[in-house]
Amino acid sequence: MIYTKNTKRSVAETYFIMGNKEKGEMLFRDYLKADPEWGWGWIGWSDQYWLLKKQDADYKRGEEILFKALTIPGLRDKEDVEERLLDLYYDSGEEEKYKALEKKINNTNNNQKEKESIYSSIIKRAVNPSQNISFKVGRNEACPCGSGKKYKKLLWIITAKRLHGRRNKDGISNQNYN
Repeated sequence: MIYTKNTKRSVAETYFIMGNKEKGEMLFRDYLKADPEWGWGWIGWSDQYWLLKKQDADYKRGEEILFKALTIPGLRDKEDVEERLLDLYYDSGEEEKYKALEKKINNTNNNQKEKESIYSSIIKRAVNPSQNISFKVGRNEACPCGSGKKYKKLLWIITAKRLHGRRNKDGISNQNYN
């Protein structure tokens, strides 16, 4: 199947190279109508407007195609499409868009890693019900309380609350000594 996809992409790209942009457009549209989740099809189509045409690049059209791809539910190779959009912004000198997308991608990746960590704990517990569910929160990650603040910003509050309620070895509360 991947060979068929790569061949289709190559045929459409060839029409662009030969100067028959309309035929290339039509082929990419038809291919992506049949399989809209094909991330590399969207990338190949976008590349025709900027990556392969450095002298008279149409960054706006390339960006439109990649944006359209990112609206497709179930898009395969979404990370590659986002990476190509970053490349487009870099090449076009659109630093603000580049930084904004990079930040969004990093936040998405961090949230995904957090979800995977939680899911793996749940799966492990399903296999071994006596195991506690837990995951480690890094200092610079979002606090699991949902506040949106970094854990390190709230760490001192959490630590203070823990110490505040503890008693020393004589049974006297630490709060008397604060």
